[in-house]
Amino acid sequence: MAESEGEVLGYAVVNTGFFEQPFVWLVVVAERFRRRGVGSALMRHTLDRFPDRKVFTSTNQSNRAARAMMESLGFERAGQIEHLDEGDPELVYVRRPGPT
Repeated sequence: MAESEGEVLGYAVVNTGFFEQPFVWLVVVAERFRRRGVGSALMRHTLDRFPDRKVFTSTNQSNRAARAMMESLGFERAGQIEHLDEGDPELVYVRRPGPT
C-alpha cells in the first residue's frame, strides 16, 4: 500500500499462486494520484521483495498506461490470452531477475 499523510494513494495485490511465481494481480491508484509515479513505486516495491525471482503481471491490450509502465520497469511480453475481454486480449508480462 502507498500512503501519504495518512491518505491511501494506491495498493497492489501480489501472491505466488501463479505456478508458484510472484504475480501482480492488481495495481490500483486513486484517480487524483494517477500519473504521479505511485503505480511505478508500487511495482518497484514488489520487484524489490522478489529480487531473485521472475515476477509476472498482465493487463489488457487497450491499457496503454499500464503497458508503458511495465516496459519502463523492465517487464517483457511473455504471452497473450484471448477471450477474457472479447476484442481486448490480456497481455502477460514477466520481469526476470537482474538489473534493469
